[in-house]
Amino acid sequence: MAKSDFLILRRGKWKIRLKKRYKDLLFKLGIEDPDSLFESIETSISKRRGKRSAPSFERKEARLLDDSERSNIFSFRVNGGRVVLKEYKPRGIGKAWVDLYRPSKAMREFVIGNRLSELGIPVVEPLAIGEKRNFRLLKKCFLITEELSLGINLSLHVNSLHPPLNKEKIREKRKFISELAKSIRDIHNRGFTHGDLNTSHIMVRGNRFYYLDFENARLKKRASDFRWIKDLSRLNESMPPYITRTDKLRFYKEYAKGNKAQERKMRRYLKRIERRTLKKTR
Repeated sequence: MAKSDFLILRRGKWKIRLKKRYKDLLFKLGIEDPDSLFESIETSISKRRGKRSAPSFERKEARLLDDSERSNIFSFRVNGGRVVLKEYKPRGIGKAWVDLYRPSKAMREFVIGNRLSELGIPVVEPLAIGEKRNFRLLKKCFLITEELSLGINLSLHVNSLHPPLNKEKIREKRKFISELAKSIRDIHNRGFTHGDLNTSHIMVRGNRFYYLDFENARLKKRASDFRWIKDLSRLNESMPPYITRTDKLRFYKEYAKGNKAQERKMRRYLKRIERRTLKKTR
């Protein structure tokens, strides 16, 4: 995309970059004043009997989708649709100093997400990012993306394939494995490796798979063996036990199909993928 497709705003210590065609939607959300926006979605989380209480929002249309060590993810209803805001949590002092000399995670995810979209790789479209810096030291950052309507997280989709399965469900399971392998083969052939490819970072809509969370992604002319092995290992370890070894072998066979060199590599690397998986799941 050309620079003219983006609008840059400066509000105090905030620098915001957004796509012009989504300007009205994002302004309605309140992106021009990030501090006020975050004040409106702050959650009050307290520990009760060792458990977190349910979050409360001043802004009723906001929903908390995820609260992890690395980020908070919120969903907003705007103009009849929904967008997702990902707030990256502060990192340790050592990593904060690294951010002095490189773009934030939000910016890296925004840039690579747009490049992937231009290449026709199905991704959740990034709409805007914001960075708050104090003398270049990153204090806060966020990313806003579309929310995939009618999409379901792959981890939930896989649950529908839990045994016992009738003949129709078995056919559906085999088709799902084949289509997933083709999709991942396609992105790897284009030089895109995710870096943290697991069932939580893939959305399913119809027969298509959409990728999200590009914090550790790489886009090169050619995907290195180390990177695609890492992707397949992460995906392998995130699959539930009822995705059997036979299912996984079908996946690997389809992934390498039509590429003799890749088939030879796959036979050689299968044990390495399994070793990485076992090491992570112990």
